[in-house]
Amino acid sequence: MLVDAVARAGTGAVFALHGVQIDPVFQACADLGVALVDVRHESTAGLAAEAYARLTGRVGVAAVCPGPGFTNVLTSMANARIDRTPVVYIVGSTPESVQDSNGLQVGLDHVALAQPVAKWACRVRAPQHLARLAAQAVRVATTAPCGPVLLDVPADVLDAPGVAPSGEPPAVTVTPAAPSPATVDEALGLLAAAARPAVLLGHTPSAVGREAAAALVARTGIPLFTDYRALGTLGHDHDRFGGTLYQLGRLPEGARPDVALAVGAQLGFDTPGLRDGGVAWGTSLIHADADPGEIGRFGPPRLGVVADPDAALVALAERATAHAWAVPESWPAAVRASLAAIQADLDALDPTDGARLHPYAISRAVSDAVAASGAVLVGDGAVCKHWLHDALRLPAGARYLTHGRFGCMGMWAGLAIGAAVATGGPVVVVTGDGAAGFALGELEAIVRHGLAVTVVVVNNARWGASQGFQLRPGGRGRVVGTTLSDADYHRVMTAFGGRGCRVDTLEDLRAALDEASATGAPTCINASANAVGLAPEVPLLNA
Repeated sequence: MLVDAVARAGTGAVFALHGVQIDPVFQACADLGVALVDVRHESTAGLAAEAYARLTGRVGVAAVCPGPGFTNVLTSMANARIDRTPVVYIVGSTPESVQDSNGLQVGLDHVALAQPVAKWACRVRAPQHLARLAAQAVRVATTAPCGPVLLDVPADVLDAPGVAPSGEPPAVTVTPAAPSPATVDEALGLLAAAARPAVLLGHTPSAVGREAAAALVARTGIPLFTDYRALGTLGHDHDRFGGTLYQLGRLPEGARPDVALAVGAQLGFDTPGLRDGGVAWGTSLIHADADPGEIGRFGPPRLGVVADPDAALVALAERATAHAWAVPESWPAAVRASLAAIQADLDALDPTDGARLHPYAISRAVSDAVAASGAVLVGDGAVCKHWLHDALRLPAGARYLTHGRFGCMGMWAGLAIGAAVATGGPVVVVTGDGAAGFALGELEAIVRHGLAVTVVVVNNARWGASQGFQLRPGGRGRVVGTTLSDADYHRVMTAFGGRGCRVDTLEDLRAALDEASATGAPTCINASANAVGLAPEVPLLNA
């Protein structure tokens, strides 16, 4: 009943690590033809379910055992809450009759522990409630603002014999909340009257949302800035693509938006320059979000719109043709010039110091390979991820996965596994050597499941961001506990049966990327990287 309920919601895979309490879930997946993707750590199962949800637009599902299985997946649950990702976490537990018996993996109240981070948490106390509560879990998780849901299901409930549902749970259709036509016209009127209007896309848009955002830009001529989750809505070479939301912080004075429409954007860490709601810049803010608590967080916006972000984009795109648009060409030109200037400066960097590669050069090579192959790109780490962000040149339709405001490093393996299962296509990972160590055991799962995943380890033999902090001007100037060995990470992949190599030149890196793409075999490329310090994006974290 449980697996059937999530399958009815369109979920084709369950990510899991076996425990005796959840064996019925494994058996049901086999019976019902739902892919069971078993991994090596519960955290990976949760992160893979997050990637699956973000790429498919359907609910992700992770199943783990009680006790440490649950606590291991709690980090993913918290990350899904921060990133608004719809995931149902199924946690097996011991029967209530033995909860106070000092037995194995008992004594933790999973629901109580999950409540501070989950959107909803529920213990299923009888098998006849399974189908109904599973359907409710999916509905809660996938209704904007989306988020994680915990279903704690005791083993005796999961494995109850001879129990059948009294009938299929009634279908419940939740219509996404859309703004009123009057509100949409007011927002469009403010944008049409602006000299420097901007659209900020701050959520993971569905396919419909991406299409509507692109249509809105085409009909209005307004520049679009996106969160990393929305990269690929416009191609990097589109004349109205302003870059990521971080690029806002690089716009020179006099070339900043006077009216900004923020859709699904949680102002703060991800929106340098507009973290105060536009007060310092004198920007009038139109803020559309499903969570009323986000609207006006830093002060009253010019217009607040409580609505599903995708529904808002559709309504705005449809009504845009009813307004006259004359965006001064100097404005998008200034936006593109600002973006081009930072890219040109970085492209001029020396790709090598003679022995090891610059992380930006590694990232550019990966970005070019991904653009050519159509692979999903995953970014993890700190220093290398920020160099990667400025190196990205992604076409329309590309998909990029990385960690957000929760700063959850070590996600690469889970995101890669989930992405490969969701798309059935290739995935390329860029991770620092520090972040790589969180989940090296998952290379075995990648090989065992035959996933077309290429992992590029940017190896500078250190925790780059941490060491940069220790050595910053005005700091103590002393390195303590932030040095790593120059390890052969690629040999771990070959030990598990995949392909691996170490590269020290751009020519070898490009050749290795081409070979991995051509073969589709699980591959780890250990790229020797030099220690050049922090990327230009890093100072924007405090802008």
